[in-house]
Amino acid sequence: MKNIGLQGVGGLLVLLALLSVSSATPAAPFGQSDEAATAYRAGDYSRAAELWSSALEADGLPAAERARLYHNQGNAAWRRGRVAEAAGWYSASLRLRPRSADTWANLELARASAGWDPQDSGDLRDTLGRVCTSLTASEADGAALLGLVLLALALLGEALRGGVGWRRASYAAVLLLAMSSAWAYGSRLREVPGECLVTSDDGASLRSEPRREAISLGRLDPGTRAVIVDELPNWVRLRVDDAPASWVERAKIFHLDSSSQ
Repeated sequence: MKNIGLQGVGGLLVLLALLSVSSATPAAPFGQSDEAATAYRAGDYSRAAELWSSALEADGLPAAERARLYHNQGNAAWRRGRVAEAAGWYSASLRLRPRSADTWANLELARASAGWDPQDSGDLRDTLGRVCTSLTASEADGAALLGLVLLALALLGEALRGGVGWRRASYAAVLLLAMSSAWAYGSRLREVPGECLVTSDDGASLRSEPRREAISLGRLDPGTRAVIVDELPNWVRLRVDDAPASWVERAKIFHLDSSSQ
């Protein structure tokens, strides 16, 4: 597994906008002990996972570091043969760090090994979807705010000075606003609160009540995404698309919401 020429004023504004929302690479890991990395390198993957789980409980953990720890947990799960669990950790990591090439590669490998369809099949629909979800919600909001500021400046410049350059700058700012709107919409689709992934090899049986003897309402295939609408200690109530909510055993799913890991 992996450890995982612009011209004119308009082009300059777009370049500045893109640079402003690009994520910086954090320097040193936060809350991740050398002991966990040492255990992982020594092949003690259970110990490494335990230590990384403890690191995830730290208060004020930055999103980028939380995503990195999720990725590490995915690697540890993979090494222990827990392929579906690994896919869950990688999926959770991508919610916080959606442009990580290593995590994407590991996720696709884990899904393929589990017999699931790829997350990104490479067709036009999936490619556009991946582009529209390439920013986090905060990054998309920042891009939209920057687009508004640049548009206001460009319109002011065109009104006071006129000329082709300021007109192009206005067009570029409008384009940035459109792109940031798509990013904002896509990021919120990806970061659905309470979202989970069915990771059990045999899927998850839907029940009318939170007990195994309750009426069966169908079954969710492994790799299916759903949204948790209610919870009990050993059961969760899920909603998939527009279907009525049903109960499944908690052990059958992996919670992708970063606040619940």
